[in-house]
Amino acid sequence: MLIVLRGNSGSGKSTVARLLQAELDGPAANLGQDHFRRIVYREREHESMAHAELLELAAVHCLGRGDHVILEGIFSTHHYSDMIERIAAHATDARFFAFDLDFDETARRHATRPWPRSSAPTRCATGTTAGNRSTSSRSSASAPTSHPSTSSRASSAAPDAGGRSPQ
Repeated sequence: MLIVLRGNSGSGKSTVARLLQAELDGPAANLGQDHFRRIVYREREHESMAHAELLELAAVHCLGRGDHVILEGIFSTHHYSDMIERIAAHATDARFFAFDLDFDETARRHATRPWPRSSAPTRCATGTTAGNRSTSSRSSASAPTSHPSTSSRASSAAPDAGGRSPQ
């Protein structure tokens, strides 16, 4: 099974990915976009897509072994949709979830993170988080599908970075 978790920084993707990895039956690879981009390749955002090539190879390899794959990251459509569709073609079951939080919730979650304030998200002139063009506070999740564009609406109660559900 392929599970793709998309959303802005602080939306709960990594927390949900860790929980899924622990709960799924059989081997489950938790492949995070940030890990491949920041740790493996030390790339700045949009500097290169080398990390995406390795992420795709790793996901296809794991799916080929019969392992579950959890892909988590921001995965902007412009840069990653083709890669995700190629990976999904190797899965017998693919599920896609998008977390979309408003700026105030994103800022609240970032305030709990152990990083310098200068790294925290900033409000753009449009009133959205830098890099995010949506102002919706809904999360969307799709039913099992082999195509990433099919979606239905779900609750926005994603856990925060500490695993706590919003009140």
